[in-house]
Amino acid sequence: MDYCHTPISGSGESVQFALVFLTGLTMSIGHCLGMCGPIVTTYAVAQREPGEARSRLLLPMARYHLGRVLAYVIVGGLLGAIGAAASVMGAARTVEAALSLLVGMLMLTLGIGLAGLLPTETWLGRLPLARAVPQAIARSIRSRSAGRQFGLGLANGFLPCGPVFAVGISTAASQHPLTGMAAMAVYGLGTVPALIALAFGAAALPAATRKSWHRVGSILVVLIGVQLLLRGAAGLELIPHAAVGPVVFW
Repeated sequence: MDYCHTPISGSGESVQFALVFLTGLTMSIGHCLGMCGPIVTTYAVAQREPGEARSRLLLPMARYHLGRVLAYVIVGGLLGAIGAAASVMGAARTVEAALSLLVGMLMLTLGIGLAGLLPTETWLGRLPLARAVPQAIARSIRSRSAGRQFGLGLANGFLPCGPVFAVGISTAASQHPLTGMAAMAVYGLGTVPALIALAFGAAALPAATRKSWHRVGSILVVLIGVQLLLRGAAGLELIPHAAVGPVVFW
């Protein structure tokens, strides 16, 4: 069996998607509450007049998160397509292994950056989107138009973000747009609970607690990077593949 094929799908699907979901869940508590928290809280306040029931926020928040997760899905699809194109351009097995090694190295770098040991957030902040997207967010954050609320989430999803970039880049190794889209949808869904709780005023976590969850999330990003590096090395027959029954580790 070719265990190098589609690192985010196939036999190891449950392991890899579980890691992606846990990364989204932990990073939403440790990272998103600090980075996206101001947007979410300002949006929640703008969408609910004093005295209105909290249930007034349900539809606006649903539209916002739908747009945000869709942005992640688009990123996953594009990167999965890039991975597929790279595979077509050369010997499939060799390209798969090389792509896994490249993506694994990028994820390790980003994971180390998320742990605060490299200035990866500063590097991402220099991207053109870091200037253009906030302008779109500012125009939509107080709007009660369903389209603008959805657009706000969509714009937020394209903000340069270390965890999103790290998980998104891993989808290139899947070499399939649909797998990339699915992986990023799983990641996006993992980030929703903490941000929903924040909007409803139930996520006032101490900074120390958020820092601990952020550290866990950065470790998960590093683990995915290590897994991809091992799969790439196994694809080049430098090390043996590892699997337990139908579950492939690398």
